[in-house]
Amino acid sequence: TAPLELADWECRCKAPAVGSAPGRPANCTVDECTAACATCHTAGACPLGQACVDPDPAAGALNNWECRCVPPYHGRAVRLAAVCHVDECAAACATCANATCAAAGQGCRDPETLQESW
Repeated sequence: TAPLELADWECRCKAPAVGSAPGRPANCTVDECTAACATCHTAGACPLGQACVDPDPAAGALNNWECRCVPPYHGRAVRLAAVCHVDECAAACATCANATCAAAGQGCRDPETLQESW
């Protein structure tokens, strides 16, 4: 039989954290969007058009996940659905509202920027 190998121990993080390291403490991380935010998607906390982001996956930084609006919308909220806005006058494309108004020598104003108002 092979001789017993010494010094092959490792530290492993406890769930829901992940990580391991041979012969030293591990760098434990928790991606709340994977570990806990799967629940938020089914419960509707991060609805369609929003993405769950864990800005600090360190094991000690819990309850900081965010719902962020997917571009061209902007907005975000910690641990709940974000309120998403888009200003069509500020959109950067040649055929958008601002270019149309500017071509006629006029200014552009978007009175309804809230995503639900469309």
